[in-house]
Amino acid sequence: MIMDRLDALYPQAIEHTKLKVFEDIDRFLEVKTEPPSFNEYKKERFQYLGQIWFNI
Repeated sequence: MIMDRLDALYPQAIEHTKLKVFEDIDRFLEVKTEPPSFNEYKKERFQYLGQIWFNI
């Protein structure tokens, strides 16, 4: 029963995480005058990205 519930929640957690990351990328790019690389984004937002998964 618990595993069935976890199996059902996992895809929802993935989609929610994707949405949060895309929203964060949009906000991140809004304040940049030059488009940063993806590696720059990951470096600056590393902690936030980890918190997204922790909070889901």
